[in-house]
Amino acid sequence: MKGLLVKFILLTVALVVALCCIEIFLRISARFDFKTGHLLQRDKAGPEETRKKGIPEVCFYNNGWKNVYQPTITLGYEHVPNVGNINSMGLVGREYGLRKNKGVSRILLLGDSLAADDRIRVFLEENLNDSPFNAKDKFEIWNSGTPGWDIRKYALFLRHKGLKYQPDLVLVCLCLNDLNLYNTIVYYRTRSGTVGYEFPVHEITKVYVPNPYLLRKSYLYRYLVFKINNYLIGDDREDTKEEIYSYFEIIKEDCGKRDINVLAVIFPWLKPLEAYDQDELLQYKLMVDSLENLNFSFIDLHKYISDTERNALRNNKKDQIHLSEEGNRIVARIIYNYLIQSNII
Repeated sequence: MKGLLVKFILLTVALVVALCCIEIFLRISARFDFKTGHLLQRDKAGPEETRKKGIPEVCFYNNGWKNVYQPTITLGYEHVPNVGNINSMGLVGREYGLRKNKGVSRILLLGDSLAADDRIRVFLEENLNDSPFNAKDKFEIWNSGTPGWDIRKYALFLRHKGLKYQPDLVLVCLCLNDLNLYNTIVYYRTRSGTVGYEFPVHEITKVYVPNPYLLRKSYLYRYLVFKINNYLIGDDREDTKEEIYSYFEIIKEDCGKRDINVLAVIFPWLKPLEAYDQDELLQYKLMVDSLENLNFSFIDLHKYISDTERNALRNNKKDQIHLSEEGNRIVARIIYNYLIQSNII
């Protein structure tokens, strides 16, 4: 009996050591790092739409900070008006009167944190209003950019809110993760504020609720959860493809009924195309195919910004999504040139 107990203890110790070694390996290998989300300040109550889709409410932590987002049935969540750089309409940055004056050309910007950064709006608005091609019109850009939003929320915001702003052009800033419609974001309070971690675990939440604490703390747990989630997704993405396509279609049709021009801009990951993993390449192809099939006017920044330039335009070395100030300025200029040359506005 004593011998069995010793063997059990030794086996347990060996298992713990093995798990610790795997944990250490995953921690020192950047390949298995989690995707860091945006700095957010949110309340415990998760968006109603997100809960309907099976995302566990336990993933939304009360951080005790003043809200900058509020739940909404249509969009999941949106900006709280008059907080920080959010204006009274719940939009980012400068506010214009709802009444559209004569000689005003209005652009509605849809997007996630790429647009919420607001530097693209500022630079593009400057370019348009200082343009030698612009003799009489004044340009207003209304920025609805909201961190964490995706193509579904862009379409729903446009239909339920954006159209009342009477835009002449809808400019859709597309990040390559905008087709992941139901990613989970877990929020934790830190010394610097509140950090949101993006965990793409939609499929596994249908059968198992991942533990938020272990997701944040354990690389091994996170690795296993991601692997199981990817296995459950499999190769059959037809339903997801159709749903994604339908949201692009909503944007196209709603604008077409009102003679509003639409321009989409595909933002690349800030790394060489050859460094994209399989899922990133699939998302990129699906995005291009959706836009081409619906005859969208779109700018693919992969064709304008080279692989080496992308690395140099990061907001910081670890950030593969967000552009530096110079990067935003370059993209605004690319959009400006396209608008002028294509005569969309």
